[in-house]
Amino acid sequence: MSILRRRSGEYIPVQVRRIVLYQSEVLRCSSAQIAVHLDLPLRTVQYILHRWNILLELVHEPRHEGSSRALLDTETRKFIKDCLESCPDLLLDELKDELWFKHRISVHLSTLSRTLQDMDMPLKSLSKRACEASVEKRVQFISQICMEPPERLVFVDESAVNGLTGIRTRGRAPKGKRAYKTAPFTRQER
Repeated sequence: MSILRRRSGEYIPVQVRRIVLYQSEVLRCSSAQIAVHLDLPLRTVQYILHRWNILLELVHEPRHEGSSRALLDTETRKFIKDCLESCPDLLLDELKDELWFKHRISVHLSTLSRTLQDMDMPLKSLSKRACEASVEKRVQFISQICMEPPERLVFVDESAVNGLTGIRTRGRAPKGKRAYKTAPFTRQER
């Protein structure tokens, strides 16, 4: 008799999913071999592996109905904040992947969204900063030019900056702070 006969929409127990994933990832068995070893329908094994490989679904028990909203713990929140400080234009699914690959934590996108709202990290317009800009060179230039009389200075604008650098236009930052991303500006003649 089979451990599980999956009908459409039927819940697959976590223990079964873990065994299938163990045999696939660690023992390197094929779907057909796993189905024979566990006496499962081949379609069920393929479904579990598809959910794992394509959707990166972790094999946790589902939340029970009526439970309170699950927000992430303080260590995970700190990791999210650090990720967004280094790369403020991360999308929710990219942030979800980072949590999975670094900490093996699987969360739903709505949980991430609620956590970011709770952390006061709204989505806002992303300001671009040129990665070619150098504070040291700017200070050096100002110290050299400050001795010149203003009558001798002439400014000519013969260059243009292409703002279409391919970076995203929206990012996250704490309330009251600007979200910015350093990007290369391609300079070209007009």
